Amino acid sequence: MPTPAPGGDLLDHAAQRAARLVALRLLDRVGAARTRLDDPNDQEALHDFRVAVRRLRSWIRAFKPWLEESVAKRQRRLLRGLARSTNAARDVEVHAAWLTARYPSLTARQRVGARWLQQRLAAKVDSPENGEVLPTVSEPFERVFEPLGDSLSHYTLRVNVDSGPDDPRFAAVLAALLRRHADALRARLD
Repeated sequence: MPTPAPGGDLLDHAAQRAARLVALRLLDRVGAARTRLDDPNDQEALHDFRVAVRRLRSWIRAFKPWLEESVAKRQRRLLRGLARSTNAARDVEVHAAWLTARYPSLTARQRVGARWLQQRLAAKVDSPENGEVLPTVSEPFERVFEPLGDSLSHYTLRVNVDSGPDDPRFAAVLAALLRRHADALRARLD
């Protein structure tokens, strides 16, 4: 789904519009990363897919007040489920990479055990309940991708004729969020 170009500086847009434009771009990245999962030779596809989903979920959480109308609780749950659906496969990938990196420093006896473990990990990757990504990702992805794109593509702005629009600029909203997170970081560091 092509994301509309915001035109001009995104910081000058209304917060609701800018938050949606960025969310749509992040959703496009999820879609592109999902397509890469179809390539068994793409070693980074799963990692990139997980990162794309995490970034989208973080954005939606950070801008929840401005996206609330477009991102229903059900869609947030579906995104969480989509992220969780990749946990087993990623765990297997990480374990296999860790083992491969240590293989050269192992003794001959340890290598026998390492080969056995690598075979077990490879079997897990081929097992749908333990690690195969596509069957576990496809269904939740299909349930959330297009509906979320459709709902993010529009919003309703209620304007009081006496006071005018009450839609802050994205720059102001972003600055307030950055200040709040910086304060929280400062407090934790103290």
